[in-house]
Amino acid sequence: MSIANIKDVARHAKVSPGTVSNALSGKRPVSAKTQQRIIDSIATLGYHPDTLAQGLVNGHSRIFGVVTNHLDDYGTSQVLMGIDEQAVANGYSILLTVVHNTASMNYSQMLTQFISHRVSGIIWAVPELWNVDQVNLAQYGNRLPPTVFVLMQPTSGLSVVNYNIMDGTAKAVQHLISQGRKRIAHIAGPNTWDSQQRTVLWRKTLSDAGLPCDDSYLAQSDWSVQAGEKAMRTLLNHHPDLDAVLACNDNNAIGALKVLRGMNRQVPHEVAVLGYDNIPASAYAVPALSTISLPFAELGRAAVRQLSALIETAGDASKPAPADTLLPVDLVLRESSLT
Repeated sequence: MSIANIKDVARHAKVSPGTVSNALSGKRPVSAKTQQRIIDSIATLGYHPDTLAQGLVNGHSRIFGVVTNHLDDYGTSQVLMGIDEQAVANGYSILLTVVHNTASMNYSQMLTQFISHRVSGIIWAVPELWNVDQVNLAQYGNRLPPTVFVLMQPTSGLSVVNYNIMDGTAKAVQHLISQGRKRIAHIAGPNTWDSQQRTVLWRKTLSDAGLPCDDSYLAQSDWSVQAGEKAMRTLLNHHPDLDAVLACNDNNAIGALKVLRGMNRQVPHEVAVLGYDNIPASAYAVPALSTISLPFAELGRAAVRQLSALIETAGDASKPAPADTLLPVDLVLRESSLT
């Protein structure tokens, strides 16, 4: 069975192919009666516009280029889901590029691929891999489409979507202090901007409260459960009497819970534990894990909305560029931190 094309739709609706094109693009007015006849013909024939071909004609497509990595990570997958949901709602498709090997990442090749597909915009969802010095943006001139960065350090000239890191970390530490905790350790994540900000806020909040926050209360980690176990052992070796730990994510917190359970340390009575992310497993940990809930899917949706606004204002000096987006977070309290 052959695939219907625009000429088939025109023949079925008894109009010219140009009229069908105008009805789809909105470039020229089409009467309501004709518009409905074309819509009915499209539904009957199962016609789908060739967005890539339209991009060749119009200079851009209804496609967003999306860069991501770690698809097995809960937060990353939720951000991507939000991007896809909102893109579809806005009438766009996504062209996904997954970074598997950061050491051999080729910025120029990736951006050139997006440009060759005439994407309308780019969502860069791996901010720790963006290095402007290596990208050499000047070589693309005005060919580089509008770009939004998810979880990027706020930077002049870049459009950024973030969650409220300061509010989340401050809420977490202040909660632990309110529960009477005085020796609060921190399992810090990898060397990314948002992870660094959490450590800065952990230290500042404890310092303002007159509580210890030197490096002996800090253990570096990655995002895994195993790394959380290792970090918890390190912290207990330095401070056997610590009475709380703020982990960089829920996986690390679950690893910490396992170590504490193995050492017969009672949670939360002896040691309170608080995570970050609010992954589904956090509610089923033993005990159930208190955590900062991050709006992962909404970050993705907000990135699409912000990119759509950027596209609308591009090249129009009379329209101000959309402001950066800062999403709120929630403190979810469960058994692991409540005494």
